[in-house]
Amino acid sequence: MPAHFTIIGGPSTTTATPGSQFSFSVVVKNDGDASGTVDVRIRDHNNVLVDSQSASVDAGAQQSFDFTETAPSEPGTYQWKIEAYNTDTITVDDYMYFTLEVPYENPYFQIVTYPETVSTQVRKEFTVIVTVHNYGPQGDVEVRIKDHEGNIAGRTTASVFGGTDQDVEVK
Repeated sequence: MPAHFTIIGGPSTTTATPGSQFSFSVVVKNDGDASGTVDVRIRDHNNVLVDSQSASVDAGAQQSFDFTETAPSEPGTYQWKIEAYNTDTITVDDYMYFTLEVPYENPYFQIVTYPETVSTQVRKEFTVIVTVHNYGPQGDVEVRIKDHEGNIAGRTTASVFGGTDQDVEVK
């Protein structure tokens, strides 16, 4: 059997700030019966080849590759791909995906659910529950309820962990 390459180590998830460099290692094993050359390729979330490294690997041996890449400038969750390309057989012998988390550097909130209408009696206290998502690190958010004239009718502050939804009750 000719050389055959299997990815035996690599990141499952890594985190980087927008536009910054991040590093990771990939370990490839030649589980074939002959020496061969592997080209370890890194593809970004758009399937664009962003980096590659080659090495000759003896049968039964493994090789480690160190990569430093640049994260996208926009916060988000991205799927990147690592390929073990066999240059002798001209095939991708193995591949794996990893998740690249590029969080907001500051708390970034969005209201994800809220009641469209609230019925109450004149001059009676009422409660509104909204769900807030924080796309950044933990932080405090102030939720305000405005009346039909744009006046603030209620407000409350809540601390929301990064990457989570939280119900906020405003009276």
